[in-house]
Amino acid sequence: MISLSEAARISLEKLFCVSDKENKYVIYPFGEGGKILKGILNYEYGVFETAIIDNGLAQKNSNIEKISYLKEHQDVIVLISSNRLDLYNIIRQQLYENISPERCVEVQHFTTFRLQTIAL
Repeated sequence: MISLSEAARISLEKLFCVSDKENKYVIYPFGEGGKILKGILNYEYGVFETAIIDNGLAQKNSNIEKISYLKEHQDVIVLISSNRLDLYNIIRQQLYENISPERCVEVQHFTTFRLQTIAL
């Protein structure tokens, strides 16, 4: 099994082959995988996220948005940064209630890299 950082790097390489680095990217959620993804995205690729989304952390940190942020920001690409199988369905259900799955990229899921045609 590859590490979270390796999975993020591989996924970002694939993403940037088909998507411009100038797009608006959002990291969701912001657990261990999200923190690793942010570091790689910012410091290795020079790409800075438009927002970080995590409902739990948003209650404690005003710099982090709740998932409802996406309802008013449909132009972003959401980088799904969780590989936790126990939360897989919950995370995606909440996400897809707020933004189309076509605007979402699985970044750290070890078994697949899913990148649909993103309508930009």
